[in-house]
Amino acid sequence: MKKLAIILSLVLMATALGCLNQQTQTTQTEEQKLIIYSYDSFEYLASEVIPKFEEKYGVKVELQLIGDAGEVLNRLILEKDNPRAD
Repeated sequence: MKKLAIILSLVLMATALGCLNQQTQTTQTEEQKLIIYSYDSFEYLASEVIPKFEEKYGVKVELQLIGDAGEVLNRLILEKDNPRAD
């Protein structure tokens, strides 16, 4: 189960990176912010990855820890018409 959570978190991060590329092409003057929804269990890994990512790409990352997979999925479904996360 932990492996699944890590794999899904990495997939979300990769998806966010794909969206990031599109954002950088459109707005260079604004401070860029990447909002990521994730499981609570991802927090330990995020504390190592996010600062390096922010430094390398110059983008502020806001990690919103939501709970388990069901809660993350529920939030994404509820926000499908007006998503807040990347």
